[in-house]
Amino acid sequence: MAEYDVVIIGAGIAGLVTGNYLVDSGKRVLIVEQIKYPGGCACTFGKQGYKFDGAVHWISQAGEGGIVKSILKDFGLDGEIRFDRLPAPPQVWLHDKKIKSSFGREGVVKALSDAFPYESGNLDVFWKETEATLKQLWRLVKLQPSKMAPAGKFLFNLSFPLKFGKIAKYHKKKASEVIAQYFRDESLRHVLEAMGIFQDISFVHYAWFNSVALEGDAYYPAGGIRAVPDALANRFISKGGEIRYRCKAEKIIFKDKKIAGIIANGEEISVGTVVSASDATKTFLTLAGEEKLPLEFVSGLKEWKVSEPFFYVYLGLNCSLREKGFDGSPIWYIPEFIDKKFPMLGGKALGIGMPSLLDGSLAPEGKSVLILGMAASCAFMNSCPVRAEAGTNYRENEHYKAVKERVGEYMIDIAEEAIPGLRENIDLKIFATPHTFERYTGNLHGASSGWSMAADQQHKLSVKTPVPGLYLAGHWTMNPGGVPAAFVSGKLAAEEVLTG
Repeated sequence: MAEYDVVIIGAGIAGLVTGNYLVDSGKRVLIVEQIKYPGGCACTFGKQGYKFDGAVHWISQAGEGGIVKSILKDFGLDGEIRFDRLPAPPQVWLHDKKIKSSFGREGVVKALSDAFPYESGNLDVFWKETEATLKQLWRLVKLQPSKMAPAGKFLFNLSFPLKFGKIAKYHKKKASEVIAQYFRDESLRHVLEAMGIFQDISFVHYAWFNSVALEGDAYYPAGGIRAVPDALANRFISKGGEIRYRCKAEKIIFKDKKIAGIIANGEEISVGTVVSASDATKTFLTLAGEEKLPLEFVSGLKEWKVSEPFFYVYLGLNCSLREKGFDGSPIWYIPEFIDKKFPMLGGKALGIGMPSLLDGSLAPEGKSVLILGMAASCAFMNSCPVRAEAGTNYRENEHYKAVKERVGEYMIDIAEEAIPGLRENIDLKIFATPHTFERYTGNLHGASSGWSMAADQQHKLSVKTPVPGLYLAGHWTMNPGGVPAAFVSGKLAAEEVLTG
């Protein structure tokens, strides 16, 4: 029976950050990871000479003063990964106009005002309000109220509406509702809503996502997104940590109501402290077991909604996108019509990424990588008949394969509206559904960012859980989720383990 001080479940960024802090403190740490490489959502995979980023397409807070940069400096890794800022904020294309802005509020307002001149005054006021909300959000994140003593937390809560008035005003309001208060033009409302990515997103989280446009806070690591988890994993191992890939955690073992170990791939591993950097619902309801948890806690886990998953199409193109006039800026394309035959799609816009223009090593010479993404309907994974028909063997289910193919081809059809002649240049195509991401990441329903960011569904869990000796890291502990949340939660989890 192997013995460790701490076992971490999941070699995503949060688990790797936790592990690095713990090995630096002299702990014997094992990370178990169910797939064959690190990164979780922050993965990069290859085929036929092309490299595709699975679900993360740029990283915020990786510039000087950013949270990601700061933690990488703690590990001496800031010089090992080169981050290049995106050339411009995401463009928004309609069927009849293309809107491309520069970074900063003035650039965003000018680009939108040029496209919708009769709304220019309202645009300026709206983006000032968005920027003010974003600044309050950053102040709140850096304050880390979860680490306050009880007396300090009481005073913080008491003064919150005064110090964080925008957050208090907007966190339960849908971005779409706030946008409708400012603008009458339906096309402009669609453009602004697309910038929030998720359906029914809270206006506060909407402001967070627009840090890319307002602050130029979007960076791409040389070599692809997986360069970041690879660097963290290599450092962890060099400092004495151990990672077991293709090793799935199956159960947390208890003795006398205390954690005594875990079972992974049928092996019992002795340990008194477990950090789960994986899906929170499975951690508690499957690995730990409902009987170990307070009833109210279990009810919350079963009722809370998760963030929307995505359908993705990964394309290898036998042409140069740069020669066609593209610079690598992501695009949100809003087609004139969304085909109602595809109720599994929940978004109004198609995301188009061109990472090989940010890093030429991702595609063979003279060729390009194009990645298409579209949000799934919130109800898709709950109601999908494939789950009932095929269970865990869904990949061989004919219905599933037909749905996957139809949705993927439809997304290519939409992309060809934006990029005429796209199909004739396709060298390779790979389709991924929410089921794909659930299988690879373990996230319930393929959730892209932990819990839902809808205005009426904002939840998070504490890094310290109701189970003594069990801690959490990852996007289930922060809202909104994403890579910066993974870094921060990993650091907080390590601090709790070391002080607990």
